[in-house]
Amino acid sequence: GWRATRITQDADGAEVTIESAADPEQREIVRARYVLGFDGASSFVRDEVGIELDVLHQHDDEWILTDFQAKHPLPEIVMTAQFRMDPARPWFACANGSTKCRTDIRVMPGENLKEELANEDHAFEFMEQHFGLTRDDISIIRRVGYRFRSQIARRFRNGRVFIGGDAAHAMPPFMAQGACSAMRDAANIAWKMRLVLSGTADESLLDTYEAERIPHSAFFVHGSLATLRFVSETDPVKAA
Repeated sequence: GWRATRITQDADGAEVTIESAADPEQREIVRARYVLGFDGASSFVRDEVGIELDVLHQHDDEWILTDFQAKHPLPEIVMTAQFRMDPARPWFACANGSTKCRTDIRVMPGENLKEELANEDHAFEFMEQHFGLTRDDISIIRRVGYRFRSQIARRFRNGRVFIGGDAAHAMPPFMAQGACSAMRDAANIAWKMRLVLSGTADESLLDTYEAERIPHSAFFVHGSLATLRFVSETDPVKAA
């Protein structure tokens, strides 16, 4: 119920100003030795401390993600991750846990994203056509439209402020490494923070976070973009 509106830092720590969503006039200042911003691809923390992005590709294609809840055990083909490299309509499907499945379907030129999203019949028609599943087998629990992002921050740190996850690197989901990379960021910074805050290690240990995470993250940002380009080609000649 609160959102951050300002970050300042000095030699000894950082301060985050937060305001209540219910009453914007109600503000508080939280002080800490460090700030970690794992706040998504449109990161407030990243922008507030002036960390710049390198955008690898400006995606203009739109996709629809649909999550389905299974009403009974689903056939194996639905629970297997698969790319369909069809120039007429590229798509991806996979399991999303043991009782859910997901599709990512490209919105083709001439189609309207909002109209496609509003028409849930299209989602069920797709599942029946490709997997033989009907409303008796599955229900929709989420359906959203989006554009992919391929970007990485030039720095993962500014003074006492660190960023990670999509705030530091955003990528298409086609190597399944977005959340994995975020967890690696968290694991990397967490043990170092614990040792520094307990006085066991010098603050210089935190310098290794950026040095270790940027090249590793960049590999997956570039790789995910290359995979997307490979599996979603809509030109039949290039696809052939």
